[in-house]
Amino acid sequence: MGHLDARTLLIAEIPVLLLVGGLILTAALLGRRDRTLGWTGASLLLMGLGFLLGVADPGSAWQQSVTRFGVLLILAHACIWTGVRAFSGKPPLWLWIAVGPLAWFAVCQWPGFVFSGVARVIAYGLPTLAYTGLALWELVSEPRGKTRLAVLPFGILLLHGLLTLVRMVVTALSGTEPGRLRFDFPMAVFEGMLFFIGLAFAILMMVGARAERRYRHAALHDALTDLANRRALFEQGGGMLRG
Repeated sequence: MGHLDARTLLIAEIPVLLLVGGLILTAALLGRRDRTLGWTGASLLLMGLGFLLGVADPGSAWQQSVTRFGVLLILAHACIWTGVRAFSGKPPLWLWIAVGPLAWFAVCQWPGFVFSGVARVIAYGLPTLAYTGLALWELVSEPRGKTRLAVLPFGILLLHGLLTLVRMVVTALSGTEPGRLRFDFPMAVFEGMLFFIGLAFAILMMVGARAERRYRHAALHDALTDLANRRALFEQGGGMLRG
């Protein structure tokens, strides 16, 4: 994918990310006000906004463009992690959400950093891997019943982390490449869009499955005692009699 024009690819992906992110965020606000969906929708909007700012790249503002681009994309990964925490009922850790974007902003102030392809890829990859790893840990630390719901998001997160690590290693071994963008930048942009959208729908499925399980439990159990009700007796008793 090295022959693809990065700017054209960014422009093509921006409306997709903004549309999907807006729909998921709207569903979160109009439905059960699910915080998991809210953080997931916010991550897509942040990535779309980051791509939008990445397209605006006048030569005199290259440093500002790279800074904003990285801050928003790293923050989007932090929102994914926070959304996974919200699925477990855990509150956001605002300090850790801010650490990654602030670290990127800080290194972008060093002279020459934004023009070094190797330095940018590694500096961007480290917080990305950190937030991805934290999200994976939140998924595997869930009780067994919830972990089954998280199989697909876990696989997507793991693949994204592995691809990020491979890109960092290959970039470090290949050395500095002249120019502002490395040959694999379009591929990384495309993979990033697939990751965020794929993960968003996987989380949407996970949240939907949890809601369905809760509704079924509420339909078959007494709200006060949490004991099986008359409907559960007929359903489960009939199955036992037939067995």
